[in-house]
Parts: sequence; C-alpha cells; structure tokens
Amino acid sequence: MKLNHTLHHLLKQVFRHILIRGLFLLLVAVNAGSLCRAQTGTINQNEIQEKIKEILKTVGESSDITKATADTLERLYNQSKKQGYNQNMADAGIALMAYYMTYGTYQKVIELGNDIKTIKPISEKNAANLHRLLGNAYSSMGMVDNAYEEYHLAIQFAKKIEDKD
Repeated sequence: MKLNHTLHHLLKQVFRHILIRGLFLLLVAVNAGSLCRAQTGTINQNEIQEKIKEILKTVGESSDITKATADTLERLYNQSKKQGYNQNMADAGIALMAYYMTYGTYQKVIELGNDIKTIKPISEKNAANLHRLLGNAYSSMGMVDNAYEEYHLAIQFAKKIEDKD
C-alpha cells in the first residue's frame, strides 16, 4: 500500500514536471516566433499602431507604465523607426520619454527627444509634448537656457492644437 502511494506521488511529480516544461517550451516558441516576426520586419504599421494604442489606453499616467510595458514600447519604437512609421515612432517615443522622465533618466529623455525631433511630419500634440518633456529634462538637469527654448517651442505647438483639451 505504501509503495503504491509513493509510486503515485512520484508519477504525479513527473507528470507535473513534464507539463510545466511543455508549457514553458510552448511559451518560449510563441515568444520566439513573435520576436522573429518583429525582427524580420513583417509586422505592419497597423499592427504597431494598434499595439501602441492598446498600451496607451491601458496606462493612465506615465508612472503607470511598467518596465515590461516600457520594453514593449521601446521595441515598437525601434520597429517603427526601422520601417519608417513616423507617427507610430512619435507616439511610442513620447510615451517612453514620459516614462523615463518619471524615473529621472533625463539623459535618456533628451536622447530620445532629439531622435524624435527628426520625424517629419509630427502632430502638433506630439510636438508640444515632445518639447515639454525636453524642457522638463533640461530644467531638471539645470540647463535653463535649453529648457526655456524647449518650453517656448512647446507653447508654440500647443497653440496650434485644435482640440484644446
């Protein structure tokens, strides 16, 4: 009787291990497929745009963006940049800038902002947010002249936004 119980317990652990390992391998395969798809450039602009919209809809504030979400935004930003999807690049990049600003990574905000500045065309709303975040980063680093210039640009773009809300 005790041997049956021990054998049953041992088999139960083996099957659990096999199941967990199988699920893990399945998860790795699915993620690898997604990564390969993203790296080969087969993800299209609409897919990127929908993923960015979904992320931005679920996070209310930049402080709500988790590290994992920021990593996803960074992948989408880089994929958009690689494929020339300017508006998607701007949307993801500005959300990343806000995330980095929240955590005091001002140099990263400035680097990303300068990269986004090269995007043409960019919406007035994105341009206003871009320059506002750059102004915040420069100000936080004590670079008052640069901050003033960026804030001034942010105000100019904000005045052009039709939906003032």
